[in-house]
Amino acid sequence: MPPQISSNELQNFRNSVDAIFKNWTALQLAVSQGAGGPQSKAIADWMADAVVQWFGENQNLESYEVTEFLENIVNQEFNLLVDDGSADEIGTTICEFYQLCTSSKSNTDILAKIHSLPKCDLSKCKVEGQSQEEEAASLDENMLEEKLNDMEVDLNDQHTSSNAASEAQESSKTDPDGWVTVGRKKK
Repeated sequence: MPPQISSNELQNFRNSVDAIFKNWTALQLAVSQGAGGPQSKAIADWMADAVVQWFGENQNLESYEVTEFLENIVNQEFNLLVDDGSADEIGTTICEFYQLCTSSKSNTDILAKIHSLPKCDLSKCKVEGQSQEEEAASLDENMLEEKLNDMEVDLNDQHTSSNAASEAQESSKTDPDGWVTVGRKKK
């Protein structure tokens, strides 16, 4: 059974994990883009709780185990594969903060370490080689595609349209020169 940590240590670790995740560019980009759907932010918050709980239930976790755990969650919840090495860095950082929070360090030392984390700047995230006009066009294209995907097709309207087309064909006649004579619609 893993050793019990005090509520103060647990709170410090929870705050640390939350800060680490808020500064993880890959995760924050996935959240900002809604990769997990409308509940993307809630999933990221849940991830922090899941990591804290996982550390509470397991003893002597290695950074590679934490990395695999995070990669699995991000893949399942956001359909995202993180290949930039940041998951390894985050796994290692979480393990370091767990050691720090469960040591005899003061809250001030822990907070100072949290504030020293590199900050996430999503404004620096863009596709390389794309101009601003191309980015804007790509965004417009993506928004149009999303709108088209959200549109519903009424099968009754399609059926009505096909009936009207066959009625129009019946009432029209083609002469030998290829001209089509359209007659009155039957009621």
